[in-house]
Amino acid sequence: MSDRAYIETPGSDLSYTGQLRRAWADDMMELTIMPTENCNFRCTYCYEDFSIGRMSEETISRLKALLSSRIPELSHLHISWFGGEPLAAADVVFEISEHIQPLIQEHDVAYTAHMTTNGSLLTLERFNRLVKLGVNHFQISLDGPKEFHDQTRLTLGKTGSYDRIIQNLEEIRTSEIPGHVMIRLHITDANQASLDPFVRYLARYFLNDARFSLFFVPIGKLGGPNDEHIQVVDPHEINSLIAKLVAAVKEEQALVLGLAPSDFSKADLPANTVPINTNAAPQDNETIDVCYASRPNALVIRADGRIGKCTVALSSERNTIGSLLPDGLLQIDNEKHHTWINGWFNGDKNHLKCPAGIF
Repeated sequence: MSDRAYIETPGSDLSYTGQLRRAWADDMMELTIMPTENCNFRCTYCYEDFSIGRMSEETISRLKALLSSRIPELSHLHISWFGGEPLAAADVVFEISEHIQPLIQEHDVAYTAHMTTNGSLLTLERFNRLVKLGVNHFQISLDGPKEFHDQTRLTLGKTGSYDRIIQNLEEIRTSEIPGHVMIRLHITDANQASLDPFVRYLARYFLNDARFSLFFVPIGKLGGPNDEHIQVVDPHEINSLIAKLVAAVKEEQALVLGLAPSDFSKADLPANTVPINTNAAPQDNETIDVCYASRPNALVIRADGRIGKCTVALSSERNTIGSLLPDGLLQIDNEKHHTWINGWFNGDKNHLKCPAGIF
């Protein structure tokens, strides 16, 4: 299951018109950077093959050149750090982030940055340094309570990872560092019965801190080598299951605050569901779900310098649409790129939601 989830900027216009404007704006750029495609985990459902390791010095130099040339032309730059595990190459993350900071300050460019990390290497010291460099939104996945998480989110040495992740989360919670952590809770056929008490634990110890939020995601089959062994939750049960978990979270938060559950609501709790909609062409004022890969101004910079569009379809030849050149210019195959952004031309909402055809 992909750990990638795009963090929308507060106040983002999610209407079709707003999404269209954002996707085609020349003064906005969204880069997903993979400083390494290796990982210190071997999750049982992972689709990545870890064949590409750490970003080379040459690729780092090319990426810096791209940022140096493009930032002066931008009004907004968004960076998503992905992997592998990006903090397995933390020095690359720091080096590029330190290159970005003076450029955005000199040219008065709005900057947002997000990191998808397994959380095991996100020490308080690293969290603090990243936040100071503008990387202030983090997504960390849990597979339920320890007895379930440690069966699926295994380290490279085949040991459990729950205790280290929770320790890092607790150290962040007891600090005053102003970053935000979205806990991505994976729902599986095996763990679903255990999730009510677990989300109550998360609500009690984390969710009454505004720096933490919760996001529910059912595990799916994404083309990895272990797909045949993944037991997914019945898609017809997902919406009702998530609704029950959201209700449990709100009830627990109300108890912590001494409120009646009926009087308590948390509007910013992301209650992710599987949306039910038609594939009719979107209307101007309709709120739609647009994948980053559908945006012409969003690119994935892989650790070997190739340019892609999707962080799930990594092994697909279609996903390689170009490369970084030594002077920082982008060499793009426009015909291949068009296959990712075609939803804007044909009005296909499913294509805008997932141009890779995975979800």
